[in-house]
Amino acid sequence: MTTRSTCRVSAGSQGDWAWIRGQASERQKTRSFSAEFSVQVPRGLELVKAETGGGSLEVKAISGRVEAETGGGSMHLDDIGGGIEARSGGGNVEVGYVAQDARLETGGGSIHIRGVDGNLEAQSGGGNIQIDEGKASMTLHTGGGSIQVNKCGGDLEASTGGGMISAGNVAGKADLETGGGSIRLASAGGPVHAESGGGSVELYKLSSGVQAETGSGGIVAEFVGTGPEFRNSRLETAAGDIRVFLPQNLPVSVYAAIDVSDGHAIHSDFSALKVTSEGEGYGPRETYCRGDLNGGGPKLHVHTTTGNIDFLQTASTANRKPH
Repeated sequence: MTTRSTCRVSAGSQGDWAWIRGQASERQKTRSFSAEFSVQVPRGLELVKAETGGGSLEVKAISGRVEAETGGGSMHLDDIGGGIEARSGGGNVEVGYVAQDARLETGGGSIHIRGVDGNLEAQSGGGNIQIDEGKASMTLHTGGGSIQVNKCGGDLEASTGGGMISAGNVAGKADLETGGGSIRLASAGGPVHAESGGGSVELYKLSSGVQAETGSGGIVAEFVGTGPEFRNSRLETAAGDIRVFLPQNLPVSVYAAIDVSDGHAIHSDFSALKVTSEGEGYGPRETYCRGDLNGGGPKLHVHTTTGNIDFLQTASTANRKPH
């Protein structure tokens, strides 16, 4: 006996709206089956809304806005002239190019965007997030995956419950936070906040101030700004080495300390920074460094419980890794 599968397809219009709907029969809802719909529409539509209970969605070549939702399938959106608002219960979300703002959310899948001109909000319950290029600001969050941003034309806010964060060139400020992974930033035009529960932190070509902290790991910070945009900064790790690269003509007041310096030391390329030690012969030795460079300026606090601290003149970024 052959069992027939039925799926009701209906279409209609109301005002400026046209709609197409596919729905399984009541009998078929209790059985496993699949269906595929391919709909061609004019590129000039102002709005496309696509929704499925669990299957995948693909929308391409629309000049207007796209609103897409699936209960658990994957999404592929590309060549969208308007904004995007897309949600998946758990599937992967891939976007080629979107000309305006985008807001993407998945319960656990990965998110990959090749290019976005507007502001971006992307959130995953635990998958990886990768952004090739964005021309405006970004807010990215994942419950545990890694985050990679090659280029951000505005401010960047990125947080993960435990994965690594890798950011390329950020035009504005950067706020980077991970529960335990490493952080690496190639450059930033604005202030930087970087915090890890236990990974290494590497921050290069910093034009402004920075607040960086890790529970256990090394820190590398390269300052290149020398003007009024430089702000009070702090670099702190509970256990690890800290390497600081400073321009020769940067006006800054340095305050550095190693709590337990037995076997560790503070080294400096700058004669104005004076290193002193206390506690020798009376328990753990503490080592301090104080000094004003170029008459002093905003404060730079550098602190490690146990590890080395190096102050070096900014030069090539080659081989600038934590010890």
